Formats: sequence, C-alpha cells, structure tokens
Amino acid sequence: MQAELIIDVTGPPPNFSLRECLEAQAEGRDYRIPSKVEKKKGTIIDNPMAFWLVKMGCAKPADEECRIMCPWWTDEWSEMMLETYKKTAAAKLTGDPKYDAE
Repeated sequence: MQAELIIDVTGPPPNFSLRECLEAQAEGRDYRIPSKVEKKKGTIIDNPMAFWLVKMGCAKPADEECRIMCPWWTDEWSEMMLETYKKTAAAKLTGDPKYDAE
C-alpha cells in the first residue's frame, strides 16, 4: 500500500523499535538507529499501514489499495487538512492561543 506525503513529516524510521531502544538503555548499550527521520512532501511511503497517514491528513492515496482503504478522501478534504496543519504550525510560531493546545 502506498501513500504520497502532502506535507513534510518527522517520525520513527520503519526499523526503529522502542522496546529494543529501552532495553539497550537499561543495559547500558548503544542503540544506533535514529529515533526520528524527516520525510519530505512528495515522498511515497510504501507500508501496509500507509493509509493511516491519509487518515491523519498527512498524505494522499498513491495506489488503488490505499484508495480502497480511504474511500472518503478527496482533494477538497486534503486542502482542508492542509489548512488545519498550517494554522497549527502558525500557532507554534506565534503563540496565538486561538490554535494552541492546552
């Protein structure tokens, strides 16, 4: 299943394991896999759970399998989600309580 990012996102890499990281820390070992990676707008995510990125408004379906999992997705819905992300990002920069989470 594939989804195309419509915004830049930061998240865990596919091979990151929080359990293994915590175990390594507890044992005093290094865990060298980065806990976060950046993916740029336009990146195709190929993963069985890629439809969740569409549901969160971070991506649009990039193949038929993803379109089937997200039948409600439209360009208009995507634009609405992008506007929401922009407002949220602006609040982080300006401190505008209109968009701040409490």
